[in-house]
Amino acid sequence: MSPRPRLPRQDCAHCGRHDRCTRVVLEKAVCQRCTLRFARTATACPGCANIRVLAFYDTARRPACAPCTGNEAIYACTACGREDSPWGRLL
Repeated sequence: MSPRPRLPRQDCAHCGRHDRCTRVVLEKAVCQRCTLRFARTATACPGCANIRVLAFYDTARRPACAPCTGNEAIYACTACGREDSPWGRLL
C-alpha cells in the first residue's frame, strides 16, 4: 500500500504562511492553523443570527454560515450539530 499523497505547499490566503493548505474558507485556501482559528471564532451569522462559523459567502458576498449559503457545515459537532463550542462541553 502506497502512502497517501501529500498536498503541495502554497501561501495561505489568510495569514500568508507558505504551508499545506487543507481547507477552503471564504473561497480561499487556508492552512491548518487558520482553519483552527476559523473553527474557534464562531459569531452571529448576518442571515440567521445563529452563532456559527462564517466560512462561506452569501449572495450579497457577506461572510455567512453554511446553512444560509446551502453548504455542508464543515465545522459542526458530529453529535449535536452546534458550531459555537469546538471543544465540546463537560456534562
